[in-house]
Amino acid sequence: MKNHNLKSTIIEYTPAGPSGPVPVASVRVLRTLPELETLRDVWSSWKGHRDSDIDFFVEFIRTRPEVIRPHVIVLYRYGTPEAMLIGRLEHAQLTRQTFKVGYLRLPRISARILIFSQGGARGNISEANSTELVNSVTTSLGSGEADLAFLHQVDAASPLFKSAVTAVGFVIRDHFAFPEPRWTMKLPGTVEELYQGFSRRVRKEFRAKKASLLRNFEGRIRTECIQTSAELDRIIPNIEAVAEKTYQRGLGVGFADTPEIRRKLQFFAEKGWLRAYILYLDDKPCAFDIGTVHDGMFAGEFAGYDPYFRDHSVGSFIMITMIEDLCRQGVKVADFGAGQAEYKRNFSNCQTMEADIHIFAPSIKGVALNMLRTVTESTDRALKKMLERTMLLQALKKLWRNRLTHEPAKQLTN
Repeated sequence: MKNHNLKSTIIEYTPAGPSGPVPVASVRVLRTLPELETLRDVWSSWKGHRDSDIDFFVEFIRTRPEVIRPHVIVLYRYGTPEAMLIGRLEHAQLTRQTFKVGYLRLPRISARILIFSQGGARGNISEANSTELVNSVTTSLGSGEADLAFLHQVDAASPLFKSAVTAVGFVIRDHFAFPEPRWTMKLPGTVEELYQGFSRRVRKEFRAKKASLLRNFEGRIRTECIQTSAELDRIIPNIEAVAEKTYQRGLGVGFADTPEIRRKLQFFAEKGWLRAYILYLDDKPCAFDIGTVHDGMFAGEFAGYDPYFRDHSVGSFIMITMIEDLCRQGVKVADFGAGQAEYKRNFSNCQTMEADIHIFAPSIKGVALNMLRTVTESTDRALKKMLERTMLLQALKKLWRNRLTHEPAKQLTN
């Protein structure tokens, strides 16, 4: 991690409210790892997403070469920590997360980015506190610390979302922070209750897919769930054998057998969070679903299946097997993430609306980046609407994904 010798800053103020001055508040930005440790107890006492867990965050800061330093904003009232926004400063290449037109790969742009983790707001995230946290972000951008800030997956019903999209100036505001559904599933205590919670159509479909695979590969099916680090060296080559054939690999995302991902899985295993499910047919790995269980919630990390086995619904089979096992383990919630995939709608029984939010620096580069985002997002959305009207969107997605897979789909026989 690079050391830029930046010290924490404290800003005292007494903003006027409708009924007079509000309590004195101070904002402190933690920019070093030792500073983070001074707030470990408070940080851990506030519930939050796995990605904003202090141990996960510190591990990320230490191991990712693009990270320059932490950038954790802590709001105090009368000297007591009341809320925090957990982030980091990175030197990164802007990719499809910021600029996208369909699946096209646009030229990458180098920038300094303040990135705030999913679920990175902890403590009392009231409207007043959200405003002050966002004000601290814009102050850092205005001082030239970064070219833009990125707030990952902010709940559209939260005060933080409102502050981030309305409390900043027009030229630095994100004009395309449109919420999209995030799909989760509250898990019951038994597998029987799990299936009762599905609609009749979905229940019938799941059972039919499972029965079909069991019938076609009777005695030749094996699944395993890995939770310990001792098994990682054995299973990672099996997962890679599947991942290299997926369309995600063609897009440069998803699982890959890299030192970075090995470290991440090792960390998950050491914390007791890892859940890695693998499906084998005739001892050949053909599908996987990897995630973590943290504070009673399963969060998916990587998933994929060998397109050779597509007609046998191996992806659905391993997911059904995983959800059944999570129920038996007493996991309360499964988080399938954002997106419109059909399997997410089929499995989920809860939905929230979330959005990625960008705030740009009031500089020539920051404004130019905002203009570029506006152009690319406008083009992307216009193309999607046109394709949806002509009923071509899903067909083109399927065609593109098939093109990116290593092998075409084939029908297997016994």
